[in-house]
Amino acid sequence: MIKKIFQSALYILAILCIMLLTAFGGSWLYEALREQISRMIS
Repeated sequence: MIKKIFQSALYILAILCIMLLTAFGGSWLYEALREQISRMIS
């Protein structure tokens, strides 16, 4: 029983970490792409 709770807690933690990483990675990627596009236009 305790093992099951521990596993689900780890699972939720892993999902949160992945969400944070993708959020930061996505915003970083967006900034880089925007910079490239503005450089191409000018």
